Amino acid sequence: MSSKISNEIRNFMIDKFSDSTSFDSLCIELEIGNVFTGDFDMRITSLLQRIEKEYENPVDRLYKSLLKLRPHFKSEIDNLFSHNIVNVENEIQLMKERIINLEEKINQHKKNKDSHITGEDIFIGLSGEASCHNSTEQLLRKAHRFILIGTGINILSKYVLTNELFRRAAHDNCDIEIYLGNPLSPYIEVRLIEEELGQPLFEEIKPRVGKYGLIERIETLIDIWKENGHPDNVSIKCFNNYPTFALFIITIHAVKTYLFYPYGFARLGNYSPVLKFTNRNREHKEIINFFDKQYERIKKTSIDAGDMINIYNREYNLVNKFHAFALYYIPDADSDLFHFGTKILGYNVYTENETESSYTEYNKKSRKFGLHVTICDVLYFIGSFEIQEIENEIAYIWQEYKDIELSGLRIEKNNPDKGTLSIMFHDTSRKLEALHNELVQRVYRRSAGSDYNIGSPSRIGDIHTEQNKFMIERYKAPFIMSSFIPHFTLLTEIPQEKIDDIYNTINTKFLSDVRYYAIKIKELSIMNKKPDGFWKISRKI
Repeated sequence: MSSKISNEIRNFMIDKFSDSTSFDSLCIELEIGNVFTGDFDMRITSLLQRIEKEYENPVDRLYKSLLKLRPHFKSEIDNLFSHNIVNVENEIQLMKERIINLEEKINQHKKNKDSHITGEDIFIGLSGEASCHNSTEQLLRKAHRFILIGTGINILSKYVLTNELFRRAAHDNCDIEIYLGNPLSPYIEVRLIEEELGQPLFEEIKPRVGKYGLIERIETLIDIWKENGHPDNVSIKCFNNYPTFALFIITIHAVKTYLFYPYGFARLGNYSPVLKFTNRNREHKEIINFFDKQYERIKKTSIDAGDMINIYNREYNLVNKFHAFALYYIPDADSDLFHFGTKILGYNVYTENETESSYTEYNKKSRKFGLHVTICDVLYFIGSFEIQEIENEIAYIWQEYKDIELSGLRIEKNNPDKGTLSIMFHDTSRKLEALHNELVQRVYRRSAGSDYNIGSPSRIGDIHTEQNKFMIERYKAPFIMSSFIPHFTLLTEIPQEKIDDIYNTINTKFLSDVRYYAIKIKELSIMNKKPDGFWKISRKI
């Protein structure tokens, strides 16, 4: 073989490695740092020049690397390298021609530097129009990578097209990323409800899909993916945020085409204008930069569509993926109340250390949580980013609730459940109740589940009534809203024949050790679970 790498090989690499992931893997395999800039034609050309300069047998090294990264194209690679006989003078002549062409392009750009793209050049039609669908399908069929982001992405309802695209992916001819709205998310639900404002209010057709249509579409996509051998280069995910626009990023060789259409108020995406941008147009640089960052945000905060379907079907086989969350009020670490409760429970949530307790027989369910008032039950989420978002949301709304006063602290037996001993109090302002009810809608419904349906509940009560079953199904927890009884749990499952004696002992201790029977809530604690099952404070709000 010649020591020069032929144009045919270069063109093959441009065809197969003109995306960030593939190009990165190529640089890693060749042990060359990815410091290249420009479009992928320029990056690959620069990379080949580096290979020829740094390796003694550049063609042989490149041949082995391409075979490893693209084994499905072995015959084509063998054929290319077997004909790698290059005339150096011809190569020099070709380079001269490229330089001349580049100079012509630069001069032409200088002439046109004051020109602007008109609306007609960007606007390609309405999303639901057949002509727009046809042009998008043509791009998808040629693409070696594409990213589709939208609530429902109507073009994926075509089985023949989707099956063809997934089959291409299975043969390593393209990479696919699909991001659909999570129909179980309250934010997506808001959008779907909004879309129902069709005729006669806004004289527009109502949606054909809706929540259950989205679920069916996602299940169909997963089925097609499985039919094609569930290739690793196909990703189907769901986002939870309120959608504001759809975005398709379609890559053909080094050219990236961005198709964008907005989701207007009470207006279906089918009736939205589709705008087209490309990385070949320097005037589109800023809008493309915005789209790329938006894609990264959606990618980072989306969940696996299969996990979402499992949650919908109540197949909770995702224990290793769950991230635990709870919102508590915990008294100050140096307060009489905290010291009193900690001695009974046998766990200091501030130091995360177990302490001695005389009631280990009856604090098995309560000690791992430490002394606290539950404001939001233990909930489980698939993505840690969801908890970060919820933390910020709680911090925002907490500004309206600060300094909640609790009065009349006292020890009570058999409250809130039979066999329990708790510190009860009065929430005369009802702010604590209001905050809890707000979180039921804002947070509970966004979770994958709670201790009551996928975990080990610290409080049992009667969760088997029809009313409680409905609450668990809808909100993941039964003791909410009108059944919300805020309290500090001390001991549970105390036999009735022993509860009076234990109550008298602990109540006497409470009256002697705790000086103040009123408290003011100034901050809340975001909680998460340690590997040993004990809970810890992850953030104070």
